[in-house]
Amino acid sequence: MIREYLMEDPVIMAVKNEKTLHAALRSDGKIVFLLYGALPRLEVIVRRVLGAGKMPFVHVELVDGLRPDAGLADYFAEVFGSECGIITTHTALVARARALGVPVIQRVFAVDKRSLEQGLESLKETLPDALEVIPGVVPSAIRYFHERFPELAIIAGGLIRTKKSMYDVITSGGVGVSTTDLSFWEVG
Repeated sequence: MIREYLMEDPVIMAVKNEKTLHAALRSDGKIVFLLYGALPRLEVIVRRVLGAGKMPFVHVELVDGLRPDAGLADYFAEVFGSECGIITTHTALVARARALGVPVIQRVFAVDKRSLEQGLESLKETLPDALEVIPGVVPSAIRYFHERFPELAIIAGGLIRTKKSMYDVITSGGVGVSTTDLSFWEVG
């Protein structure tokens, strides 16, 4: 499902406050990464995104009041079913979300060879719906994961500031980029 959305539009709107959420809801994009919030308002925010016909993914480490353990997948499955996904760095949460049918994107920080190898081992255990490589301006890291998991939708996030960076992601095996830069969003 993530791959299909990204084939239509490779730009993921990453929102970090109400102002950018409003812009994302008016845009033509299909996927919204929620990088802010607090548990008491989370369901309201997610329902707004769903109401706009978009697929929300909540970065659970950035929402106040959520603990990124495996049990959190049960909450998402019960409240949202498969309508709202999770973004996380936690392997146990990825595995539980997959088991419950909750869409999940695993984030990997590509800072050195060791982090790439750890990410690879984690993917062998869990195989999420998609992988987000941070920072996104490291085509060699994207290529590294794409060569080993060609069927996995790979998203690049962080430091995407030019169309060339986006092009480099796509030609390295990535299928999309997540960005908070509204100039990449086609806001209607």
